[in-house]
Amino acid sequence: MAINGAWAFFWHSIRHRRRLIAPDMPDQVVRTVDVSLIVGFVAYAIAAALAFVNAFASFGLVLLLAAFWTVQAFRRHGLEEVPR
Repeated sequence: MAINGAWAFFWHSIRHRRRLIAPDMPDQVVRTVDVSLIVGFVAYAIAAALAFVNAFASFGLVLLLAAFWTVQAFRRHGLEEVPR
């Protein structure tokens, strides 16, 4: 949660008045990042609370979240060939 909170603060400072965002970045992309950060924070807060009830279930939820974010990243950016 601390990493997610730090990233949210970092993103907020970047997007504040769109000063540091590329001019050609669509508003939809900015909103997508905003929503992703909120969803991530809530999901990891639930995982942290779940840890007090069942550590294995919390660990499983964190693994599911990691898989979800990985799939989302590949869907958005694809897999690029690395030059050798």
